[in-house]
Amino acid sequence: MSWRIGSWGAVFWGLPLAGWGIGVIVSRTSACAGTGLLPFRRAALGQPSFVPALRTAAAALLASVLLFSSEAQAARKIIVIRDDKGGSVTERMKIIESYRRTGTKVELRGSYCLSSCTLFLSLQRACVARGTTFGFHGPSSRLYGVALSPEDFERWSRQMARYYPQPLKGWFMKTARQRLVGFYTLSGADLVAMGFRPCTPGPGKSAQP
Repeated sequence: MSWRIGSWGAVFWGLPLAGWGIGVIVSRTSACAGTGLLPFRRAALGQPSFVPALRTAAAALLASVLLFSSEAQAARKIIVIRDDKGGSVTERMKIIESYRRTGTKVELRGSYCLSSCTLFLSLQRACVARGTTFGFHGPSSRLYGVALSPEDFERWSRQMARYYPQPLKGWFMKTARQRLVGFYTLSGADLVAMGFRPCTPGPGKSAQP
């Protein structure tokens, strides 16, 4: 259903709740563009032709509630990463961006976090265990230790550096990226001294990306 209300040029949908209802107003004019909720008497919704629109409005409302609930649950989730040897930079970036969107907390623990694992340090809700060793090196081809072209090396170095806050970013670009075989290492304690958040005792649910 839809009604034009006054001079607003607004479209009105209603969802009956007991003796009252909830109306959703979507403005079509620039002067009052937007949406809003408005209570109204249920008696105004007595015509059977309103039923399809009410079902649509109810479905949209339910979908919004479920989405909010799933995002809230994701924000409370804790991922613990232990002894991660790294892997594909592009795949790791996808995982990191999904954690960033959902606000997932990441705890970097265990004996080591190497190569692309260190990109998790870009997450605002990441923490580091002081005793974990973090290994850094520059980008190389799929064949271990084989260099990229100078153009690709520079491009991928900058892509990786975007995931490191300062001063780690500057150190990576100046020093760590020059090594293709093996690692330059920093301890979790070193990273805490740089400003990274230390993990508290009692990690959350363990999971490996």
